[in-house]
Amino acid sequence: MAEHGRFGKFELIRRLGGGGMAEVFHARLTGPAGFSKDIALKLILAHFSEEPEFVRLFIREATLAARLDHGNIVRIQEFDQVDGRHYIAMELVDGLDLRKLQILCREQDRPMRVVEALLIGVEVCQGLAFAHGEMGSSTDAIIHRDISPHNILVSRAGEVKISDFGIAKMATAAGVTETGMIRGKTAYMSPEQAMGEDLDPRSDLFSLGSVIWESLTGQRLFAGSNDMRIIEHIKSMSIRPPSAYNPDVPPEVDDLVMAALERDPDQRVASASALARQLGGALIKQPGVDRAATLINLLRSVEQKGGGRQTAEMPASPGAPPSQPEFVSSDTEESTLKEEVSGADNSLLGSWPIRFGLLGFLFLAGFLGLWFGFAGSTPVHESATPLADAGTAVDGGQGLDGMDGLDGMDGMDGLDGDDGMAGDLRDAGSSDAGMTTEAKKPKVLSYGYLDLNCIPWAQVFLKGRLLGETPLEKHRLPTGTHRLLLKNASMKRRRMVKVQIRPGKRTRRTIDLR
Repeated sequence: MAEHGRFGKFELIRRLGGGGMAEVFHARLTGPAGFSKDIALKLILAHFSEEPEFVRLFIREATLAARLDHGNIVRIQEFDQVDGRHYIAMELVDGLDLRKLQILCREQDRPMRVVEALLIGVEVCQGLAFAHGEMGSSTDAIIHRDISPHNILVSRAGEVKISDFGIAKMATAAGVTETGMIRGKTAYMSPEQAMGEDLDPRSDLFSLGSVIWESLTGQRLFAGSNDMRIIEHIKSMSIRPPSAYNPDVPPEVDDLVMAALERDPDQRVASASALARQLGGALIKQPGVDRAATLINLLRSVEQKGGGRQTAEMPASPGAPPSQPEFVSSDTEESTLKEEVSGADNSLLGSWPIRFGLLGFLFLAGFLGLWFGFAGSTPVHESATPLADAGTAVDGGQGLDGMDGLDGMDGMDGLDGDDGMAGDLRDAGSSDAGMTTEAKKPKVLSYGYLDLNCIPWAQVFLKGRLLGETPLEKHRLPTGTHRLLLKNASMKRRRMVKVQIRPGKRTRRTIDLR
């Protein structure tokens, strides 16, 4: 057992992390004449050593993985047991896993650049090509089965390495997936893996396609309230190209990622080495490519801005509750959200008296405009914008009842621009008195569309009515500013967000609930 900072011959320096199967330590091996070597020590949880099938697979998979001597794969140096507890001693990588790197980028509103995502993809492909036996290695093809951001490490020296070969297979043998202890990895499974079919190396390529898609867009591709919902999405959800969420992604990169995400393995990109060549071809077309410095500068940038602080890991699965203390509690978040929607800002329109004054002025202006409309030759029903639309712009189709949007003054967001109630009242009062039915302007559409995605997922409510579960795609809503309530029951998170719907336009929003 690990006691007093020792585990057998290893000195335990600090705990790096843990999951459903193991915990990982920064450890040190010392010897005569001042010899010292730092390693990563993965200690398999004690109760798994009592599972004969797990132990058998552990020995087999660790033996195979130890033969994977490649610069893009974390090297296994030894495996053994101490007092019946199995361990793997691995190369210690000085850097971050891709999941933590993605979180830092999101926290700093610094999207990962296309060149950075492509470079990471190329490096992972090279490691997979070696493991899959495509480079003439003497070992049998080894399928990783768990390519995900957690298992892709980026070092401060600009290296990219894959970790944990064979762990997913051992976890399945031990029944871990049945108890939900490695939840979250489901989101990166290939369709054939999610359905329990036999796998070949192309399964890893689908998983890598999901990872690259996520790096390019800043959001998870397959999300849901539980693993079964995620699996349904993997099997049948319409997949949009990365450029639908990130306009910087060129068409050829869209094509490469979508080829990796083909659900039929026979239609998928054929091999990791082929995908590496294709991604490399797209990479050299990106401006300012410096392979040696790109990833070094990426880590340096996010860590300097983050002040070197520890970052809370995102939940392993859309359905998994957060377990890290760094997460904001639901009570704290609720109080913050109330401040956000209360209109307590420092802008001019944040002042209640001024807002009510503007509201009264706009009602008066609209009333006078309509009065002069009556006085002219044009009947009221022929005005450019019907009066009923003024209520629609306030809270989305409820008429003047929508004035309950004044709770927090969110319904008045249209005052900041040309949308919302103010715009419609101006339109209603500005029609030419001499305008005939034939000469009037075309009626402006009173609705638009919303594309809403939420990380990891959420149910979406408008005025207590459930619109659906994210991702919402081209959901029709009345024009104006709406307050949407996002709920993730399993994470005990809720957030109120405002979206502005413009006539005939498509509004795209991505919300991070973590």
